[in-house]
Amino acid sequence: MKTKKLMSTALITLLSLTLTVNVFAAGGNQSGGAASGSGGLVTLDVYSGPANTSGIQANKYWTEILKEDLNIQLNILPQNSDLFNAMMASGELADVVIVHEYAQTIDMIKAGLLLNLDEQRAKLPNVYANIPSAIQYMRDNVSNGTGNLYALPNSITNRPQQTGTFNFGPYIRWDLYKEQGSPVLNEIEDYLPLLKKMVDAHPTNAAGQKVYGFGGFTDWDGNANGAVMLVAGMIGNFYGGERENYLYAEVDYINNTTRSILDDNSWYKRGLKFWYTANQMGLVDPDSPSQTWSEYQTKATANRILFSWWSWGWGDSDTQERLQQKIGFKLVPFTKERQYVAAPTYVGNAWSYHIAKNAKNLDAALRFVDYMYSYDGLLNLSLGRKGVYWDQDSSGEPYITQLGWDIKNQVREFPNGGRLSDGLNTINSFGLSGRNIHPTLKRELSTDDWIKKDFAPPDTALVADWKSVMKAEDDLDYFAQHNMLVQKPFAPLAVPPDNILQIAARVGQVIQPMSWQIAFARDEAEFNRLWADMVQRAKGVGIDTVNQWYLDEFNRAKAAAAKYAK
Repeated sequence: MKTKKLMSTALITLLSLTLTVNVFAAGGNQSGGAASGSGGLVTLDVYSGPANTSGIQANKYWTEILKEDLNIQLNILPQNSDLFNAMMASGELADVVIVHEYAQTIDMIKAGLLLNLDEQRAKLPNVYANIPSAIQYMRDNVSNGTGNLYALPNSITNRPQQTGTFNFGPYIRWDLYKEQGSPVLNEIEDYLPLLKKMVDAHPTNAAGQKVYGFGGFTDWDGNANGAVMLVAGMIGNFYGGERENYLYAEVDYINNTTRSILDDNSWYKRGLKFWYTANQMGLVDPDSPSQTWSEYQTKATANRILFSWWSWGWGDSDTQERLQQKIGFKLVPFTKERQYVAAPTYVGNAWSYHIAKNAKNLDAALRFVDYMYSYDGLLNLSLGRKGVYWDQDSSGEPYITQLGWDIKNQVREFPNGGRLSDGLNTINSFGLSGRNIHPTLKRELSTDDWIKKDFAPPDTALVADWKSVMKAEDDLDYFAQHNMLVQKPFAPLAVPPDNILQIAARVGQVIQPMSWQIAFARDEAEFNRLWADMVQRAKGVGIDTVNQWYLDEFNRAKAAAAKYAK
């Protein structure tokens, strides 16, 4: 899955939600590292698939930290498949490469382009101290059978989520929902008439631009190893299931059943029908089949989108002024919704780190990667140095300072430049995460469990209103109170073999473009005709073979999971 290009929202939401990293074994290294050598500043080239920016990164609190601690500055290469393919063809990778698909890792290993990290163990003390289970998993499953360590996954955790938001919504404009009388919603389709009323009541934003219920984008639909219409595949996430990790198959965690996305009762077909109906109602941005995530975010920031599938999908529209006016996005669940609680990801997720075998700045690359797996590295990049955003009281308890609250609430930036969490969002893949307990601070790095001093501001008017109406402290609390949570099993999938990936690529060439055609069909007759055609063509190029592999692998992975659950 091409998942979660998290934007620069509040750090708490960011770290609490998507990255759930654990307290590792006692005695794990917490050092942030230090610059080695006496040479000049090193510019490290980093290709990061999830990055939302490019170019030399400078003049921000976290860039100064990287200079001071590691003697490096980052040059983020523009993220796109053409550049990655060009690097592969030339045999010249960036110093550090972050990609999402383990199949891409295998391709780089086969081409002889990656550094065997086991040969650099002495220069990666934090990596080897803090993520041993993930290291072993990568040797066993993502090494092309060599048993060597070539990649480091992110989002490693043995701690369950305890507070905060989930990745998936639905999130809608709370103020406009209340304006419509806060109707009870029973199924996902019930949002459509509600959003129609909201759009009819507010057809344009303050600048006179047209407002839509939904916005789509295509650049997260997949890659050469397989693709779907991502935004049509979201619905299963609200019914206790998932598709993203299984490509063209769906797993229902409530009923422990599986099916193809081509089944008539699949969530994927339901999702296509949802988008088709929304489009027929005039609720869908017509640019959706051709625009990028960045273009969608620009519209979301301009308050032109009223529904988000994710708890972070509305750009920078949530300004303090609006939040204090009770304007903004909040969770509005439906009665039949079921949210899955992710199992601890002991072996991490993709968006993994790699170092080029022929890295031009090898020592700097090793320093940087090791820093991303250190507790102090995460603390520094996410919250800055002690004494600015955060500090400790006489008993050692960490707390957010008065200045820190202003930074957190986007009233101001860090004194030496940058917004909160810029240091993490720029790369957008984190070795360790905010759910990790810092071994010295004894608190989560996310700050969720930090004490609040008397000067800490109260909840914004929007949050306070939501809490009052929903009778809950946060999203997780609401779902727990209403028995709407489902536990997802820990099942680390292996990398599909080449023959499966080749078939999956051919299937994606059918599924992805045809899904958009189906969602934007002229009428129901065309919808049904295109669906039947897509099913026939996808079966003809082997979708059933791909699905069988994924479902067999899911069952195998569940059985083998205990080896890595440490």
